[in-house]
Amino acid sequence: MKRSHALNPSPRCIRVAAHKAMALAALHANSSLSTRLARYNHHMQRARALEASLAPAAATDTTLSIRPATPTVVTSVATAVLEVRHG
Repeated sequence: MKRSHALNPSPRCIRVAAHKAMALAALHANSSLSTRLARYNHHMQRARALEASLAPAAATDTTLSIRPATPTVVTSVATAVLEVRHG
């Protein structure tokens, strides 16, 4: 769950948190399993939709940049220690 560090979060952030709380409360309600699951799914769907509308367009980009791992001094020392101990 993303947490806002704002001292006074926007009303939409508060609404997202409320829907997530209602979704969890729905799971613990004294109802049938199908009713609890339907209520949970309904509130989580609303929370996800509100979160999606809050996110700026650049933040919704899911591409990751992965750099190749470069050996460091620590890895070479750790390798040397393993070779000495298990020689």
